[in-house]
Amino acid sequence: MPDIITENLFMISWNKALVMAAMKDKEKLGKLLDARIPEDLPNEPVRQHVLPDLLKSLEKDASYGQWSGVI
Repeated sequence: MPDIITENLFMISWNKALVMAAMKDKEKLGKLLDARIPEDLPNEPVRQHVLPDLLKSLEKDASYGQWSGVI
């Protein structure tokens, strides 16, 4: 999935830098996305389970991030 940026939609494919920032550094994530990140994003189950699995998949094959993204 290519990045999609319109006046009303901002959708960026996952990559390792985004996943690591989402897991550990919301301020950096906000800078990478040029966006304000809500305090509750990501929630604890996503941070503990989904993002680490996504990171492992991206490390094996960077194109894996093209199948999902940050909206």
